[in-house]
Amino acid sequence: MTTLFPHQRPTFERLAGDASFRHYWRLQVHDQTYVIMDAPPDKEDITPFISMAYHLRAHGLPVPDVLSGHPDGFLLLSDLGDTLLLGELTPSTAPTYYDQALSALHQLNACPPAPLYTIPPYDHDRLLQELMLMMQWYLPHEAKTHAHPDKLAALFARIITICLEQPTVLVHRDYHSRNLLCLPDKTLAILDFQDAVFGPATYDLVSLLKDCYIDWPLEQVHNWAWSFAQTHMSDYGMEPVDRSTWLYWFDVMGLQRHLKCLGIFTRLCHRDQKPHYLTYLPRVKHYIRTVCKLHPEFKAILPYVT
Repeated sequence: MTTLFPHQRPTFERLAGDASFRHYWRLQVHDQTYVIMDAPPDKEDITPFISMAYHLRAHGLPVPDVLSGHPDGFLLLSDLGDTLLLGELTPSTAPTYYDQALSALHQLNACPPAPLYTIPPYDHDRLLQELMLMMQWYLPHEAKTHAHPDKLAALFARIITICLEQPTVLVHRDYHSRNLLCLPDKTLAILDFQDAVFGPATYDLVSLLKDCYIDWPLEQVHNWAWSFAQTHMSDYGMEPVDRSTWLYWFDVMGLQRHLKCLGIFTRLCHRDQKPHYLTYLPRVKHYIRTVCKLHPEFKAILPYVT
């Protein structure tokens, strides 16, 4: 800090953390504020964050500006505030905010490969690795019934096949109301983009519309999802598909994400001592049950989410 702000006496304010090992502080120097991100090198690699921040900003997306960095895992970022979209959403504000979030999502999904950083694929192995978190963490700690690995393996294979049928776009991978900031001018900024991959076109859409932290009526969710497809499908270089196909992709992609989230939230509780994440399990299980009832080919999952 003395190198960046010589002869100054900055003040620090600890900010709320997230599900990662990162920590954040707000730094104030006179009337200017910044955010410091501390990513322990043995836990977090800051290279993807820096690379994706530059890449997304280069394509006009509102993300924090990386002003300086240190090999020990510290980054100095522009301060975009701390008003999460989650806290601003109500039935009356949701249409406007989701219009903005979906517009920014289309812009993000359409980004090309980064010139100096290889964005990994959301391939079969990565999708399966995520699904296995449900078996490794949720089933032994939180499920109320014994697992049948062979049945689950067959269901996981079917889910992955459907996910990989979809067009490939740039995927944020955690695009939801706690990773979107409301700026003073009521526009949105995007956080937590370091895990971006190239993968299924409905992944970020389902992360946003079937959010683990807030939910909306299924009819409204499906209408938002189909409207997004009608507006942007051609931009993905894909042949048009009908509503039922798109929503089938969307629902099954949500099944993959929410089964993963069962495992992640359980792991955050039992390994990382963050028990409040278990409070989100009922909503996540409700999403899974709804999909299994809409698409009975997945009904064997139901006993695990009762």
